Amino acid sequence: MQREESGRHQKIVALRDRADLVPLVARWAHEEFWARLGKTLDDIERLFKPAPRSTWLPRTFVLIDGEIPVGMASVTEHDLESRLQWTPWLTAVVVDGAARGRGHSRTLVRFIEDFARENGTETLWLYTWSAEGLYAKLGWSAVERLEHNGREVVVMNRKLSN
Repeated sequence: MQREESGRHQKIVALRDRADLVPLVARWAHEEFWARLGKTLDDIERLFKPAPRSTWLPRTFVLIDGEIPVGMASVTEHDLESRLQWTPWLTAVVVDGAARGRGHSRTLVRFIEDFARENGTETLWLYTWSAEGLYAKLGWSAVERLEHNGREVVVMNRKLSN
């Protein structure tokens, strides 16, 4: 995906095509999701190292605004061990703190939705403890609330069929 917006050039790149971005993506994910659970940055960096895959999952994408990486989002087969019947999942949506408030989350979510739809997905899942309002504005529906890793989370889904 590439587009020109207000004189700025934005593009979304697959992390597997930009391995140089793995340390940055791992830092974002570590700070946002994993540090409080005792995972090390090295643990998270290993999760994001691109490996050859024969399937479309998992994938991580990075939004670049101008020449600056500003956010990321992933799509994975599973994200909640207690809900393995639901797949695939939108995960790890993170926008760098300095770039927040500019619609980057929306851009990333829509990109993942389109990517999942193009790969035959009818329903996409996520869970969040802090962004239910954002996802609701983007058309996602709350399905259930539960406790996960010491936090109350809401599980949401989005129907992708045309």
